[in-house]
Amino acid sequence: MNRWRKWILGGTVVWIALVAWWALSPVTDTVPTGAIRNKDRAIVQTAQAVQCGAPLTGSGSPSGSLPALAAPRSYQRTPCSLGRDNDRLIFAIDILVAIGVVVLVVKTWKPADAAAALEDAPAA
Repeated sequence: MNRWRKWILGGTVVWIALVAWWALSPVTDTVPTGAIRNKDRAIVQTAQAVQCGAPLTGSGSPSGSLPALAAPRSYQRTPCSLGRDNDRLIFAIDILVAIGVVVLVVKTWKPADAAAALEDAPAA
């Protein structure tokens, strides 16, 4: 096997391992919580960080209780759902690309013995 093919296959295996580690690690979702006036009376957009489970877990809810918000603020979307869906899509795309790379490398691989046998064969 050519040296560059080994590097591509090795890199693909490392990439799959890194993507799997990322997909099994907890993530933080920053959820918009509306706008408030600050001390200078300027309107400021606010957000709240919420700890979520790993993208590949079956749960779409926060890993703990939601942080309490002051009266004018409220969660503008369901915490963890959008991030989880996007992370799962990214994971699926990464795995499909990795599988495509492996298939392409394997399909284009030619054994060294067969190539040498064809070169040594007499011409008709």
